[in-house]
Amino acid sequence: MVQKVKGNAVDYNTGAKRSIIPTQEEIERSDSLREEAWEGIERLLKKELSEEAMTELKIAFYTASQDYLFVGKKK
Repeated sequence: MVQKVKGNAVDYNTGAKRSIIPTQEEIERSDSLREEAWEGIERLLKKELSEEAMTELKIAFYTASQDYLFVGKKK
């Protein structure tokens, strides 16, 4: 059974109501997942790009993703 919480938005994956404003815990989890995603990108491209290009890509990644809440992979 899905535990429902108070909120003003619905998570369509679970049916649970969620608040549009993320909690501190959700923000911290998102930041951790964002860092994990960057580390994966960095591992894949570190031999392909120069240090300068990698720095530019990192700036672009964090700039582009700053308004998104990372929640993890769907199971």
